[in-house]
Amino acid sequence: MPVFRVLGPVAVSRGGGDPAGILVAQQRALLAALLLRPDEWVAADRLVDVLWPAHAPRSPARRLSGHVFRLRALLTALTGEPRVESQPGGYRLRLHPGQLDLHVFEDLAERGRRAYIAGDPDLAALLLTEALAVWRAEPYADVPAELVAHAARGLRERRLMVHEHLVEAELARGRAEAVVPLVRGLLADTPRSERLWTQLITAYGRLERRADALAAYQQALLVLRELGPQVRAAHRLVQGA
Repeated sequence: MPVFRVLGPVAVSRGGGDPAGILVAQQRALLAALLLRPDEWVAADRLVDVLWPAHAPRSPARRLSGHVFRLRALLTALTGEPRVESQPGGYRLRLHPGQLDLHVFEDLAERGRRAYIAGDPDLAALLLTEALAVWRAEPYADVPAELVAHAARGLRERRLMVHEHLVEAELARGRAEAVVPLVRGLLADTPRSERLWTQLITAYGRLERRADALAAYQQALLVLRELGPQVRAAHRLVQGA
């Protein structure tokens, strides 16, 4: 079970069990900044900017050191081992393999992708479903948005890609009926995903719901204006059915 969690509110598991959140806002921000680059040195100046984005206090290095000291003590108490290391001008958070939920998600997603390529859609669907289940909410949900905006955006795109891979695996398993509500839900949040429109039209076609498939094609045309070859190919298949 992951010890550190960023796919949702930033949290630390007490001994691998239920999350024990980092309750103080500056501790959450400091931990998030270190978890953005786990096992790498993060410059003290960068962490000062994280904790005091508008105006740094007097003696910022000393104030930062105090915050790091308290975070180090808290993480040691929660996880049972020292986590935060320091050197002149920087700090880093040490992790063991599988201790960050993001890494667990990525590992499961990659194994699922490889299983699909290898011709095992059943295993692929299982692994991809497990990967998505690691998410609890929006990434870094309780950290100031400006601190994690780039990372959070990339993670949302990666999550969408994993959903798309899952849809492909489910279609390969002959589960087109289960795919339709999933894809409809994803399109509500990401209506400009050409791949999702292609998958929806394909699913309707396999269910012999030609009218729904053609309606989805028209919706895609309204949203995207110009359609790529995959959407058009799915449309042609339905038309020729």
